[in-house]
Amino acid sequence: MSEVADHLSAMLLDLGEVVPDISAVLKTGDTSWAVGFKDGQSFEIDLDASNARVYLATPLGTPPAALTEDVHASLLTYNMLARETGGVRMATAARGGEVYMMLDLFLPEVSEELLARLLTNMARTAAQWRRFVATGSLTEAGAAGEDASTFIRV
Repeated sequence: MSEVADHLSAMLLDLGEVVPDISAVLKTGDTSWAVGFKDGQSFEIDLDASNARVYLATPLGTPPAALTEDVHASLLTYNMLARETGGVRMATAARGGEVYMMLDLFLPEVSEELLARLLTNMARTAAQWRRFVATGSLTEAGAAGEDASTFIRV
């Protein structure tokens, strides 16, 4: 493993102590990790040292067939807001397939503090998107509305 991968691995393993909502950090390959949250969310983290990038991704679920078109339109709109979302993007694995939230970071800018903040914020935003992908709504049935800005900003 390279010095860069060792450094990133050390930062990620330390996150469990820094971010109370993280339940586990697992090394899944030479340059890949999984970060699990206490609420069941998980993030895949991959290092591409040759392109000086760190990629973060989390699955959001598969929309019901009746909602697929609306969810896909929302994903495209969200992607247009790249400046407002800090570069977070959405995509599907296949037509009608699982939706993913993704972010790539420029390696020299990555720090433990940045990873802690981004993973915490992405987990909050991803929870809302999971609800939206599954139901087409930002709020649970009968729940008070949430601030829509957390749906957008990471």
